[in-house]
Amino acid sequence: MSHTHDFRKNVKSAYENFIISQKIRFPFDEVLRIDLHCHDHNSSEPDELWGRILRLPETWLETEALTACLKNHGSDVITITNHNNALSCWDLIGRGHDILTGAEFTCTFPELEIKIHVLIYGFSYEQEQELIKRRKDIYRFLRYANDCGLPTVLPHPLYFDCKDIKRSHTMLEKCLLLFERFEVLNGQRDVWQNLMTLEWIRSCTPEMIDELGEKHGINPFDYCQNPYEKSFTGGSDDHLGTFAGTCGTFLHIPDLKNREGHQKLSELALDALKNKRTAPFGFTIDEEKLNIAILDYFTQAAKNLKDPGLLRLLLHRGSTTDKLFCFAISNILLEIQRHKFTTRFFDTFHNALLGKRPGIFVKHTVHKDYKDAVTKLDRLAVSKKDSPSAFIDEIRKAVPEVFEFIISLLIKRIKDNLNVNNVLSDIKNKSIEELIDMLEVPTQLRMHFNENGKTSYKHMTQLNVSKLFDSLTFPALTSLVIAGSYLGSTYAIYRNRNLLSSLSKNLNKHIHPKRLLWLTDSFFDKNGISSFLQSVRVEIELKGYAIDFVVCSNNIQSMPNLHVIKPLAEVPLEQFGGNVIGIPNILDLHRIFQKGGYDRIICSTELVMGLAAICLKEAFCVPAYFYMHTDWLDFFQKSTDLNNHAIDRIRRMLRAFYKRFDGVFVLNSEHKDWLSSSYMGLDKDKIFETSHWLDKGYYPSQTHQDTFQYKLLFAGRLSKEKGVMDLPFIVNRVREIYPEIQIIIAGSGPAEVELKALLPEADFRGWVDHADMPSLYTEADLLLLPSKFDTFGVVVLEAMAGRVPVAAYNSKGPKDIIQNGVNGYLSNDADEMAAQIISFFEDSYKTSEMKQAAYLRSLDYQPEFIMKKLFEDINLPIKSPDKLLVRTIERYEVIYN
Repeated sequence: MSHTHDFRKNVKSAYENFIISQKIRFPFDEVLRIDLHCHDHNSSEPDELWGRILRLPETWLETEALTACLKNHGSDVITITNHNNALSCWDLIGRGHDILTGAEFTCTFPELEIKIHVLIYGFSYEQEQELIKRRKDIYRFLRYANDCGLPTVLPHPLYFDCKDIKRSHTMLEKCLLLFERFEVLNGQRDVWQNLMTLEWIRSCTPEMIDELGEKHGINPFDYCQNPYEKSFTGGSDDHLGTFAGTCGTFLHIPDLKNREGHQKLSELALDALKNKRTAPFGFTIDEEKLNIAILDYFTQAAKNLKDPGLLRLLLHRGSTTDKLFCFAISNILLEIQRHKFTTRFFDTFHNALLGKRPGIFVKHTVHKDYKDAVTKLDRLAVSKKDSPSAFIDEIRKAVPEVFEFIISLLIKRIKDNLNVNNVLSDIKNKSIEELIDMLEVPTQLRMHFNENGKTSYKHMTQLNVSKLFDSLTFPALTSLVIAGSYLGSTYAIYRNRNLLSSLSKNLNKHIHPKRLLWLTDSFFDKNGISSFLQSVRVEIELKGYAIDFVVCSNNIQSMPNLHVIKPLAEVPLEQFGGNVIGIPNILDLHRIFQKGGYDRIICSTELVMGLAAICLKEAFCVPAYFYMHTDWLDFFQKSTDLNNHAIDRIRRMLRAFYKRFDGVFVLNSEHKDWLSSSYMGLDKDKIFETSHWLDKGYYPSQTHQDTFQYKLLFAGRLSKEKGVMDLPFIVNRVREIYPEIQIIIAGSGPAEVELKALLPEADFRGWVDHADMPSLYTEADLLLLPSKFDTFGVVVLEAMAGRVPVAAYNSKGPKDIIQNGVNGYLSNDADEMAAQIISFFEDSYKTSEMKQAAYLRSLDYQPEFIMKKLFEDINLPIKSPDKLLVRTIERYEVIYN
């Protein structure tokens, strides 16, 4: 398992080689440096809907701060490309500065209803007014620019808002006809996007231009001086004043030394742009620049946001989801403004990004809880004075460290504020019914506040919210802002992932690998989920499948195809088998997914990792699937006394959760029908049936005895939902005919004491290790499974592999495996099961046939075929080299021998 997949290394290497080649294109003494894409506070009207709803500008960066940053990073010529205006350029020109006028206009393809950005340079004030009038129609805009001899550049060509792949490709084809200059280095985009832009332009030939012109009825000479010759540019796309000038464009000026004495540098720059004497320079990274830009934007928004007004928010254009997110964001930012320390921290963070170290007063007066965070910000500010790459390296270390420090502080505050030991003890003693009741939230807002400050944990609604918020404000909101900026910047980069994948496939260059990350809260616990996932990991390692697991635990070590991250905190779940759930650092999961080059997700548990899977899916814009191991609705119905309203509440929560995924894997046909019914409403085409399988160790080397041992076996968790309370009735009924019958019970659980009282003569073995189970099956004649809860029932396969038939209820997983009367029995109740067991012992010849049939049925569940079907369902390629075939043949030889 490689922590940094080769794909990212190869993409970075290919792009860096291109940048190196551009650096030596022109004589060094005949080059001017310019950042052709940067913004300041006059980019006041944001393109993004959320910014308009919240009345936030794109940046608060002052013009003087931007120009100082550009000069510090070596820019020879200055331009500022604000959205839809050149106000900053006119202001600087009015004050006597030599400036190349520029702007970034939002233009529209009217027939496609797609908006894109267009950079344009060298225009006059009158020409700017005409461009503003024409920008609603990109054809009128570009024809006018071409007629006036104004050079245009298509910035971040593969970044625009359109989810329709067909329309996107049509637009890109038209862009090849409309533009002759392309920004192939954008400092806010990741390496893959920049590289695919470069490869796309390189693939364009004169013949292609002619074919596309005929296809779309466009004469490219109406919009370009020479559409057959494409040139490359670069720009930082900086809104922060941190990275401006670190990326940009070399402009080749022949005889520069003589010409710069009697010509303005802006005029020389414009001439080079018009004649395409350009080469990009600088560096790009994964998403640290954009992450820092968004993080800093939030820190400034927290200080400058004015309440947008609830009525305005409700009436504004946008979906309900957009408005809910904006409502949440505005409340978070306005809450930050209420607290001086939080605001001061964000100011310190903003200044650190600009290279300003925390002052002596801050360092010596800050509370001891925050000294570590301030030290990290001081280190970040110092690194700003080094090279841009050193600054980025420090960002990679400092920001996650600050986040982990703050989230740890948040957890400590929660524990201190809630007296968490007492709370956990109280929760431990609560019934499941009481815990479910705690999930409800009253609609009356007054109920969320307890004026006496006395907290009762019977209902969460009696918690003193005001007191809690005052205590948690700094760590809670700060960690939320940092995590949100990471996930938000990732989404901004990858939201056009489908287009990039489609384009790379068409060009057959830099195709993103298909790799799966499998998230789970449980891996080495004593339950069926863990046992199955361990078998899957072994199969993955054996076959070299492109799948890795990730689990959050303090008790597991990493191994091939298994990432283990340390939890920020652990929560014991006594009511659910005594498992302990780890709370992961979302940035750790983010880093693993990004560096591992994954492009799809499966999750096996509905708890913390389930929510994390949804976050990663939305951030990286990848498909995510859920593997349904447990029927929680059935669990609560059978093991609790919840009323219908509480059960219905759980059903709605599960429905909302499962619908967030692109597909759900189920282990039986009954679940498929239920999920696609009106109760759950999932698309039937997105529900996939799958199975578990057995390790070859479950195929015993010795032959099972043909004579009766008169022993029954139950193996599983001793809990009521597993049907164990039916065992006494069944065993006693069988003993009426066969008094010598014995029962072995392997397992542990909350019903163990009660069951021992009812079956005092039973052989209770306790929890039996997975490796010891095969020998246990050789002791029994028949396995009993009186559970209507099991979604699959891997114990059925285990028993069959040892030539032990199974008597089970006609429900869920077992009914899909067992063929009634052939390799086992299916019954509807305890009476029928007891009668079937009695008939089993009556005919030894038929029993011998049933044992052989059970063994043969177990052979139907082999990992090669199950994994192949799973891979097909999630569109993940599976390689079948000769050695895989040999391994499969060897497996069957072992089994049949």
